[in-house]
Amino acid sequence: MTNVPTPTLTASGYSIPTDAEILTGVIQDMQAAFGGGLNLSISNSSSLTTPMGQVASSLTAIVSDCYAQFLALVTQFDPQYATGRNQDALGNIYFMTREAAQGTEVTGACVGLPGTVIPSGVAVAVDGAGTLYTCPGGTIGTSGSLTMVFSNETVGPTAFTSPLTIYQTTPGWDAITGAAQTQLGNLVENAQAFEARRQASVAVNAQGFAAAVRAAVFASGASLVPPQQPSSVYVYENPTAAAVVAGGITLPANSLYAAAAGGNPTAIAQAILSKKNPGCDYAPSAIFTATCVGTALTVTTLTSGVIAAGQTLITATGQPYLSSTGAAVTIASGSGAAWVLSAAPGSGNFSGSTVWSATTVQVPDSAYPPPQPVYNVSYTAAVPTPVNVQVTLAAITQPPSNALSILQASTGLVEAFTGADGGVPVAQIGATVYGSRFNSTIQALLPAGVVILGVQVSTGSSWANSQAMQINQVPALGTISLVLA
Repeated sequence: MTNVPTPTLTASGYSIPTDAEILTGVIQDMQAAFGGGLNLSISNSSSLTTPMGQVASSLTAIVSDCYAQFLALVTQFDPQYATGRNQDALGNIYFMTREAAQGTEVTGACVGLPGTVIPSGVAVAVDGAGTLYTCPGGTIGTSGSLTMVFSNETVGPTAFTSPLTIYQTTPGWDAITGAAQTQLGNLVENAQAFEARRQASVAVNAQGFAAAVRAAVFASGASLVPPQQPSSVYVYENPTAAAVVAGGITLPANSLYAAAAGGNPTAIAQAILSKKNPGCDYAPSAIFTATCVGTALTVTTLTSGVIAAGQTLITATGQPYLSSTGAAVTIASGSGAAWVLSAAPGSGNFSGSTVWSATTVQVPDSAYPPPQPVYNVSYTAAVPTPVNVQVTLAAITQPPSNALSILQASTGLVEAFTGADGGVPVAQIGATVYGSRFNSTIQALLPAGVVILGVQVSTGSSWANSQAMQINQVPALGTISLVLA
């Protein structure tokens, strides 16, 4: 029998006793074991400095650490808090494995003498920034060229800098031509990204919920934010009978809004159609008033969202404007008030009309034989929006003269921006980007003793401690500047 309290299970989970409660129990046990005559009491701090006090304190520390380890283990059973091997175990239930770290991949043509063997597993190429690349090796064919995938030796999101040249001389291999980045590298998938992916893998089995649509769109391959994670998809619904404004976008009554960064439009549209409820309308990417003469579109008032090239013009009744050939009329290029259309609307040019625009894809229903029903599915292709970062350092702490170059050359800020460093929050569609998110990364890059007075962010001309993104914008790290004060 002991007086030391044990963990208790409550409605909110396990609760462990405080160190003071444990120490009280230990002292009571020791007093009972030695007849109660020990000069030892939790209310007498000097008694804790005696040999007996040190024994009691040590036993308290041992029990407290044991309880803390127990609580940490119990917490790991909750997918929201699981990390490391425990999270991997939970992922195994869903047949998921953590995305491994990899270097940036660059594809190029190895030109040289037919029959030349290019070695594998060693640094064979170098880019314009001096970064070394390896390749799987191969033999140049009779055409005198061999397409090869080169991998950055350093894992992480390090962008390729042209050109890619031969680093280790191989007789018969003359040059590397047409080198282009095909995949940006990434660090090991962090706990937050893994959990978001697990949630999506469960939600994709549902039907009719916004979470189910989001998971299906993510599964379709929409991703602009590395590593691939659900932060590149945003889905919101308006189930009411009136229009609502959310994140800078007007959602008509009973409509579904979906934004995706990157990805294949057809795959995204099919994913949305497969999960949304029947009869639900689509929210547009932009609502504006415009006039059209031929293929010239003049926007007089932008009411909601962002107009972008590639969007389809949609009437207020939800039907795409068609050209004389029956094809949907899309925005080809332009900015501001002046835009160029892919073709003139075949039904006649409009003047002063309210127009919607969105990325619209025609999706046939494969459940039927030809002629198959065809549905127009609209969504928003999120606009990459640079978020600039301004770092203010205390001049009195004597930052190095190349402090700005250090910050600009490091991938640390990119990793903090995307969450690849394991931190939160992650810069994503509709999220708020906080300047303080970069503090620890910047401090680690600069010499000890340099004081950071503040980090601010901006998408325009004014700086602030935070920047809220609209739900049609996917943030991307912009310029990095430095101020000494």
